[in-house]
Amino acid sequence: MKKWLMIAAFFVIAVPLWAQKSDAELEALIMQNSQVGPQTIDLGSEATLQLPAGMTFIKKDAANKIMEAYGNGSDPDRYGIIMGDEGWFADLNYVDSGHIKDDDAQQLKGDKIMKMMKDAEKEGNKSRRERGVPELYLDGWAQEPSYDSTNHRLIWAVKVHSSNDPSPTINYSIITLGRKGMMDMTIVNSEDKLNEIKTSANELLAAITFKDGNRYSDFNPTTDKIAEYGLTALVAGGLAAKKFGLFAIIGAFILKFAKIFFIAGVALLVGLKKLFSIRRRRDEDDDDDWK
Repeated sequence: MKKWLMIAAFFVIAVPLWAQKSDAELEALIMQNSQVGPQTIDLGSEATLQLPAGMTFIKKDAANKIMEAYGNGSDPDRYGIIMGDEGWFADLNYVDSGHIKDDDAQQLKGDKIMKMMKDAEKEGNKSRRERGVPELYLDGWAQEPSYDSTNHRLIWAVKVHSSNDPSPTINYSIITLGRKGMMDMTIVNSEDKLNEIKTSANELLAAITFKDGNRYSDFNPTTDKIAEYGLTALVAGGLAAKKFGLFAIIGAFILKFAKIFFIAGVALLVGLKKLFSIRRRRDEDDDDDWK
C-alpha cells in the first residue's frame, strides 16, 4: 500500500497544478455526477448500459475532469468512468469508427497478435519518451482474445508494467460492435485482483446493448461507412496494425496499444479508491443517524 501511495503522489505532483484538485473537490464531483447500480444508463443515441449492482457510473464531464486530475487526458468520445466496489475502474468510450467487419474472427490467434504487439513496443516506447510519460512493456496475456459472433462482443486482457514499476497492471479491453462504431471499455487494476476483474469484465461484456437502428445487424452496405480494419487490428492496436499493414487508414481508429493506461492509471485507481472509501463511510454514518 505504501508503494502505491508513493506512485500516486508522484503522478499527482507530475500533472500541471491547474489540473490538481483536492480530495474534497473530487469527492464532490463524484457525489454530484454518479449513478449507482443496478440501473439503466442511457448512452446517448447509440446504446444503453445495464449497470450492475456494486458498480458506480461517473458521468462524462466529471469523468474527464477526474482523468485529467490524475494524469490521463480528457477524451471527447468518453461516456464516463465505471467504478467497481472491488476497487477497479473502467473507461467507457464510443468510437465512430465505421462498421467493423468480423470476417477475421477465426484469425484471432493470441500468440501471433502478442508477437505483433511486442514488435511494435519499441516504437510505442519511443513515442512515450518523447511525451515524457513512462515506458510500457507487455508481459503477456491475462486473457487471450475471444469473440462472441452472436452478440458481436470482443474481449481480451494484457499484463503490462512500466519503466517506473515492475509490478504488472491488468488492462482488460471489452468491445461491443454496433452498426456504425463500437463501445469500448478498458478496465484497469493490479494483477493480484485479476479474478475480480474477470468476473466484472464478463458482467460488463453483457451490459451494453445498442439501440434499435444502431445494432450490428442494422448495417446498410449501401449507405454506411466501413472501417478499414477488422478484429485483429482492434486487438493488436494502432502501432502494430500499421506496421504490419492490417489497415490502410488509421482515421478515427483508437490506438489501443497507445491507449493502454500508463501507471498514472494506478494513481487514478488509488485516488478513486480513497474517495469512494470516504463516501462509503459518510453513507454509513448517515444510515446510522436514521437508526
